[in-house]
Amino acid sequence: MRDWIAPHLKPGEFDQHVRVFESSPLGSLEGSRNALHMEGANVDTDLKWSNVEYRLPGSTHPFLSFLAFDTLESVYGDNVLEQMTGHMSSVGRSHDILVGHVSPLTKSTQKLANLSHVHLKVQNVNGSILLFGQKPFTELFNLSFSYERGIPRVVLTPIV
Repeated sequence: MRDWIAPHLKPGEFDQHVRVFESSPLGSLEGSRNALHMEGANVDTDLKWSNVEYRLPGSTHPFLSFLAFDTLESVYGDNVLEQMTGHMSSVGRSHDILVGHVSPLTKSTQKLANLSHVHLKVQNVNGSILLFGQKPFTELFNLSFSYERGIPRVVLTPIV
């Protein structure tokens, strides 16, 4: 993740502002300042929001919680969403942002769609990346990136 994001940030900003939850054997993340260990027994304990805030002392709200629910389900089981009410309510109380990523086989997809304020769908169709809103409904867009300013910028082109 560092290789992908850090080149677009000022020196030191990645280490200061990014934390990544990782499921790995205890003790194997000791050298990584950015890693937060997930034990795999209790998702609400592992993703405790106050621990995230504590580990980001130089950062200000709003924070972004980006969760891959396919990964969470593989670690904690298919009912992971029901087990993480503490994380989700803490994000809401802090007026932070939660982005949930799902794959076609993720069991939590429909429940997340029902809970969400915004539900976007991204699909690869014949090499073109398509994006559209299901909640709220939007037209169909081709999603591409422009690097003309040196950093990636999303370009949405309407498809008619």
